[in-house]
Amino acid sequence: MSTTTVARRLTEWFDDLNLSIQSVDSPPAGSTVYRLVDVFTTIGGSWENTTERYAIPQWAKEAYANPAMMMELQKTNHLYAAVLDANGVLLGQQRIRFTNRYDPAFVDQRLTQDNTGWATYTLFPSSIYRPQDGQQGPWCWAPDGLADVLCGGGLPEDGRTISIFAVWRQTTAGAEEPPPPEPPAPEPPTPEPPAPEPPTPPSPPLERRLGRWVEPMNLTIKSIAERPDHPTPGPDGLIYLIKDVFTTRDGSWQPSDVYGSVDQWAREAYLKPFGDPEYFDDAGADHHLFSLVLDINGNKIKGQELLYWSDGFEKLGDPAYDGYVRGPGDHRYPVTKERSGWGNIVMFGSSYVPERGEQGPWCWTPRGLPAEVMCGGGMPANQHISIFVVWQAVRVEEAPTEPSPEPPQPPTPGDYNIFLPFVSGGAPSSPGPQAAAAPSAGATPSAPSSAMVELIRAAAWSRVGVELRPGSTLADYARRVGLGMPVTAEFIVAGHRAQGFAGGLVFAPVNDPHNVTHASW
Repeated sequence: MSTTTVARRLTEWFDDLNLSIQSVDSPPAGSTVYRLVDVFTTIGGSWENTTERYAIPQWAKEAYANPAMMMELQKTNHLYAAVLDANGVLLGQQRIRFTNRYDPAFVDQRLTQDNTGWATYTLFPSSIYRPQDGQQGPWCWAPDGLADVLCGGGLPEDGRTISIFAVWRQTTAGAEEPPPPEPPAPEPPTPEPPAPEPPTPPSPPLERRLGRWVEPMNLTIKSIAERPDHPTPGPDGLIYLIKDVFTTRDGSWQPSDVYGSVDQWAREAYLKPFGDPEYFDDAGADHHLFSLVLDINGNKIKGQELLYWSDGFEKLGDPAYDGYVRGPGDHRYPVTKERSGWGNIVMFGSSYVPERGEQGPWCWTPRGLPAEVMCGGGMPANQHISIFVVWQAVRVEEAPTEPSPEPPQPPTPGDYNIFLPFVSGGAPSSPGPQAAAAPSAGATPSAPSSAMVELIRAAAWSRVGVELRPGSTLADYARRVGLGMPVTAEFIVAGHRAQGFAGGLVFAPVNDPHNVTHASW
């Protein structure tokens, strides 16, 4: 490697962002050292040099703008890294280490790409911080090996669409020419004392709105204090509370008295027309669980990972549990969409009977955030109902006090003598919400409602000593292929959830519960 002059250029926002550099001191002579040479930022993905805060400097635009790869360089909420050789050429296949200062054991490694020369890392809302309060972003990154380390990467509260670019030069220890000394800075004029900043006004209080079918469907909200994984607020001091919960029936956004139909306030707040920049393209999905996450200012958080699982709320506290629903494509988890801001999953085999005191099997919450959890998602009596949940970020000190969770009530003894929401024929003697809401099973006695079938099925399972788990994909599969009655309860073995039926063994991977198959005894 040839002798290299290492001069460093830093964005004018370097100190405002509370970024810092940990330099390599006294490396062994002849060793390869990666020296940090350039640090700059973009805001909103723009490569135009403007007066906007965190805008790219002109020198960085001239040095690194490449029309052939601008789409790759215009991402927001990202950390970028590149390595130059002695001739200033971007190198591919260079390993970059991204480390969280609050969790040093977690290291994510990415390679610089051959076609662009850059490695990238996505910043999620957990990386938001307040540099004006002296806080520093949680991320440090550098090439693998002897390298200067850039620390403080994150999303400043006043610039959440920022991306931070860092460029290293590959050098040889002892062969570096020191940069020319900088001329002494002139004595600055005596500054006037800064005017005191006005205190940050408190956010408006969170008002929770629950659709009229939330309680009849036995949906419940688990507080942050109830979570078995005990999450704590990050440096931004924010927690995420459930603001709105509502439902739609058969994909319709027309308010009515039909069981599970949408509320008027929800339609007005969240249904976007075609052509809107945030058009809700999935709004008509009819047996789905939806999630929307809002920041402290009420803006939609795009690309937020979500946790969905159906094995019980307590699994959230099991670090070995890997039964969360997988996301689309290369995503491990479902994410909120870039256009509408909503994320969702489809429900299969999630029928339950609320009037029997049952809850749906699904729980869901934003991943990586100290957030409340929604539980009880499912399809009442197999009706096609979608559930929509909205989380809102609030400051810890402004959050309403959480009441102590009530102790669970003991189950009511008896043989399930309950009222089921079906009609055998005729009209109600007087109209009312309950009568209008009850789904009809028709007037023909030979066509029982799905609710009645579910009730009889659960009672029959109980008589043979096996519990019917609401939403069991194994039971649904066995029923479809005609494997007969259950002969064992569900159990987990070798990473699979399994159950024995008279006609064979049904099983599926724990982390892919819908990939069900069966084998003979």
